[in-house]
Amino acid sequence: MLFKKKIKIVSINLGVFLAALVLIELFFIFNSKYNFLARRNFINYDKNQPLPLEQFKAKYGFDLFGAPDDLKIKPNPRVKFLSHSQLNIAQAMQQYQDNIANTSFRVDLKFLPPNEDLYIYSADYTHNKNGTRKVEFQDSKTKAEKFVLTIGDSFTYGEGVSNGNELASQLTKKISSKWKVYNYGIRGASVNNFLFNLQSKPGYLNEIKEKSGIIIWYYIDDQFERFFCNLLCYQRPYSYTRQHPHYEYADNDFIYKGTFEDATDPYRRFLKLLSASEAIKFSGIAIHKTYSQKQIDIFAKSFQKLSEKINEKLPVEKFYVVFMGGIRTKKDFIQALDTQKNISVLDFTDIPQMMEGQNLKYPLDGHPTPEFYWVLTEALKNKIDFK
Repeated sequence: MLFKKKIKIVSINLGVFLAALVLIELFFIFNSKYNFLARRNFINYDKNQPLPLEQFKAKYGFDLFGAPDDLKIKPNPRVKFLSHSQLNIAQAMQQYQDNIANTSFRVDLKFLPPNEDLYIYSADYTHNKNGTRKVEFQDSKTKAEKFVLTIGDSFTYGEGVSNGNELASQLTKKISSKWKVYNYGIRGASVNNFLFNLQSKPGYLNEIKEKSGIIIWYYIDDQFERFFCNLLCYQRPYSYTRQHPHYEYADNDFIYKGTFEDATDPYRRFLKLLSASEAIKFSGIAIHKTYSQKQIDIFAKSFQKLSEKINEKLPVEKFYVVFMGGIRTKKDFIQALDTQKNISVLDFTDIPQMMEGQNLKYPLDGHPTPEFYWVLTEALKNKIDFK
């Protein structure tokens, strides 16, 4: 009797084990079809080789190290011995949220104790009444005929960079007085945020009165994940991406489906269920770093849709998508963008960013420094006709 009981228990356990193996196999078959899981360390960059300095100047027409001294940062040597996990990011985010309703405020990104005397940046921000960031050096542009609308995420907004040193302000100093520049960068944003603003805010972009102009979108890879919200954005306990607008592409259009957090379709429910698994978190399975061609094509189409929506409000001559730095699946994405109407790619990924004496990004934080924006605006000035 005891022997039969043991056989039964072994049989049940073996059956459960085999069933689990089948379910795991089915799960990864499902994953390979929909391309939403991968290991965090599986990254495929289409890297350009940085140009040698003599070739760089011949191509872009300026000295890579020619930024004014007041735009160059000198990191404290002690920072080299610290890690990203020691940054007091929560405090910096709280400072921003506490002051978002104010016209002017300061945010400091410091380290946790016992290194709280060190900081990555201390930035002053000034906003307009509509919540967009104020662009400096435009008092003389009262008779501007054309606009430059800079849109994108924190790299466009200028997180960590004080007033007058971000992309829009540095650009306006370098171009003709016929052009007025607007900074509509939104921290943590992607194309879906701007589609939603155009859909839900009747007065969005109404401050732009010029006859015609261009759009400049600065691209980074994080914008892809913010548009699709794969597993990683559900795994993070305080992920702002979960609150972003969720759009589905169907019948050659983008349909608003609420937020990613509120989505109830089977795929989203499945992602939420997986995000609670500690085993999956421990295994390092998170988000695809090389995306499916279908996702790349859809994301490229979202730029075209955004261009069309903005063009309903403003006469847009050209929509530029700017690349600078390592871009995953760059070749495929640029090819997909090139098939879209009125979208032009500016590929600056061969601009060196790791030269000795160069500090184009804040250490650990990764956001651009004022010197980065000086380099980028010089490249833009020489590639776009701002006459």
